[in-house]
Amino acid sequence: MSAAVAVTVTGHPRGVAVSRDGRRVYVAGADADLVSVVEVVGGQGSGTTISVGTGPRGVALAPDGRRAYVANSGADTVSVIDTADGLVTATVPVGGGPRGVALTPDGSRAYVSNSGSGTVSVIDTATAQVTGTIAVGTNPTGIAVAPDGLRVYVADTGSHTVSVISTVTAQVTATVTLDAGPRGLAVSPDSRRVLVTIPEAGSVSLLDTGTDQVVGTVAVGTNPTGVAPTPDGLHAYVTNAGSDNVSVIDTGTNQVVGTVAVGTNPTGVAPTPDGRRVYVTNAGSNNVSVIDTGTNQVTTTIDVGSGPLGAAAAPDSRHVYVTNVGANTVSVIGDTATYRVAETVAAGSNCWALATAPDGRRVYVANAGKFGPTLTSSVSAIDTATGQVVLTTPVDTPVTVAAAPDGKHAYAAGAQSVFVIDTTTGQLTATVQVGVTPTGVAVTPDGRRLYVTVIVAGSVSVIDTGTNQVLRTVTVGKNPTAVAAAPDGQHVYVTNGGSDNVSVIATANDQVLTTIPVDDNPLGVAVAPDGRRVYVTNLHSQTVSVINAGTNKVTGTVAVGISPWGLAVSPDSRHVYVANMASRTVSVIDAEAL
Repeated sequence: MSAAVAVTVTGHPRGVAVSRDGRRVYVAGADADLVSVVEVVGGQGSGTTISVGTGPRGVALAPDGRRAYVANSGADTVSVIDTADGLVTATVPVGGGPRGVALTPDGSRAYVSNSGSGTVSVIDTATAQVTGTIAVGTNPTGIAVAPDGLRVYVADTGSHTVSVISTVTAQVTATVTLDAGPRGLAVSPDSRRVLVTIPEAGSVSLLDTGTDQVVGTVAVGTNPTGVAPTPDGLHAYVTNAGSDNVSVIDTGTNQVVGTVAVGTNPTGVAPTPDGRRVYVTNAGSNNVSVIDTGTNQVTTTIDVGSGPLGAAAAPDSRHVYVTNVGANTVSVIGDTATYRVAETVAAGSNCWALATAPDGRRVYVANAGKFGPTLTSSVSAIDTATGQVVLTTPVDTPVTVAAAPDGKHAYAAGAQSVFVIDTTTGQLTATVQVGVTPTGVAVTPDGRRLYVTVIVAGSVSVIDTGTNQVLRTVTVGKNPTAVAAAPDGQHVYVTNGGSDNVSVIATANDQVLTTIPVDDNPLGVAVAPDGRRVYVTNLHSQTVSVINAGTNKVTGTVAVGISPWGLAVSPDSRHVYVANMASRTVSVIDAEAL
């Protein structure tokens, strides 16, 4: 495992915090007396390329997103891809010239339209075996399963029909005759309508699933091929291969309400399950257009392989699979991001650590200061909207800071105490003695307890935030440095730099539940907001240990920069940001790749 990106910042970074919207990362520059604001610029790009069979055309994702099924028209097979590792795990022989593939809502079966043999193959996805073959019309191309799972609809291009298959009996129960050959089709989310593209007529036919009759026609562009409704069923997007655009249909009025110019020869179309984007494969220009459904504008164009035809979006809306018929591959499009230092803020003297306020409007900075004729240490607050320091509270040598869940207080650890700051007035309201060299502080999600690491004592002090009194002391490992609370408040995790492990404390009784060995000299710790993982920086080994919070086992190790110190996880748990003090960088770890 390795870090995805390294961002150079100012000074020797020790602490890092992420904004609540995930778009900015704040990095404490320590000796530079600055906080660097790293801007996260979102984007998308084609990542993994997977080799499949000859002439891949249709593609479909399993409902759980763990498998992708690809119809290989030149090989008479379906490739089954494990989406976790991007490997083909099975190749299933089907009928001649398979064009389309669709899965049942429960993912138990895949239906494949075989254009060369006039059949539909039924695949048992558990065994990756064909369990049945159903005769349909001539040259079947598009295929779709109704969201209720009861019927399969097949576009029979050669016989100008749509075949309706019962998933219960695996028999054709109806055949709908059209005026010209259909190409693509899709079923509305409520299972009441089937939208069928008719290339010769430049239109979309609307079938009533209750009567199996054509009940409407919508004129679109030239040579329409693909069609797909949005998840809410309010609109449908139609690719017009002959006019290089996409028609947007209002399904309430059956009128075209927008036309979006895309690439050359658009063919496949796939809305994301969250309804925010539509992906269009442009077979003639070897790229994919990404349409924002809010504005119906193309926001980006992504190069893929030769002759992209089919597209399918994963259930998480973060990945899209595209078949490249000319390259015999599948391109996996995923979210990407670039990073740049947008500004620096003079927050105080010797910035060590940061914490984001619960509402995201402030970032608190622990300024450890420099000892001379006067004490220069403090806690300052940066307004995230303006980038200005709006509050400064003198505090004795703070090396860490945390914000209360209700936003009313900030807690800083320094000298031999924890300092309680009123965030409205900036006044120091309490000082709690804990012992020599407190270095880490964490607030439980309910705001009722503070857990503070005390290096010299090898312990964690538990403070009642209502009374600002130490309730008890928990003995942990040698030189405990940092502490983090789980999102559910049931556990806190403590890095023991001198004993190369992490103590897990159960907050119900403040007892050490277990100890987890990690790498050399663990310093920083952060829990992902989804509660599934714990990340630990190991100063001397230049790594981050990845811990499964369910099993309390290390599942991976990621190489980062020199002397990694503080770290933070993005609100969506997808990225981990690591401050590398000696290399003056921030490593960005893609958590989904771990």
